[in-house]
Amino acid sequence: MSKRKALSSGHDEANQSGEERNNRHQRTAEPSVSPPFTPTKSRAGHTRSRTNRTVSGSDLSTERRDEMYTHYEDDLIKNDSIRALTRPVDSERELLAKRIAGEVAEDLKDRLTKAESQDDFRLGVSLQDIQKWTTTKGTFTGSEKAMYRSIQSFVAYVAHFVKESIQSSNLSVEARQGCRLHLPGQNVDYKPEDSDDSTRIDIGLVASKHDAAIELRVKPSYYRLRAVVEAKKGKGEGDLRDAFAQLCEYTRQMYAV
Repeated sequence: MSKRKALSSGHDEANQSGEERNNRHQRTAEPSVSPPFTPTKSRAGHTRSRTNRTVSGSDLSTERRDEMYTHYEDDLIKNDSIRALTRPVDSERELLAKRIAGEVAEDLKDRLTKAESQDDFRLGVSLQDIQKWTTTKGTFTGSEKAMYRSIQSFVAYVAHFVKESIQSSNLSVEARQGCRLHLPGQNVDYKPEDSDDSTRIDIGLVASKHDAAIELRVKPSYYRLRAVVEAKKGKGEGDLRDAFAQLCEYTRQMYAV
């Protein structure tokens, strides 16, 4: 047998065995169904005109939220499970994160205990607003919108603390590159410009490099957002269910643009 024939024969046998494996796989594999609200991030500037042509923005928002309610029982992640999912994957940053969490809590407790009255001792931070929010013991007596400033101040306060802690730490260059600051946008209760329905978000969070200047962006778009805060005055089952449905809707928008 010539070398060419030998190679051809081997190639044919490989193809045949590969086809047999594929056939066996098709006979035995079960279909895989992805969650309906787990989208894939598309390219910048992508438009979603199909939905705009079929239903109004208000109807589309209601339709999506009703769909998300059906996933509440199985897909809501809360409490310790959230911390487990969001902790750093490497031990170096995980140790720093634990230390920062403890120091943030102690520093903030100390400042609030001393009843410091100065506002904006750091950019975007109001201790008075944080105190209003943290002394409610789970029940906020003011309006929902009154919570927004408190939450913005708290997130900005933590961002300042995280930035300073990373700069003074012994983290390696590689570990530092993976660190991010989450900053609140300046605006609250607004509709991002790249939204395809009528939904308004409470507070948007933008991610920046660990050494970036802390700046609060004006009306960040869905494409620029890393996370969204949905504020609720209560903490009952109905409040959690409503917040879950809304956050799923916002997440869909963030990944669709």
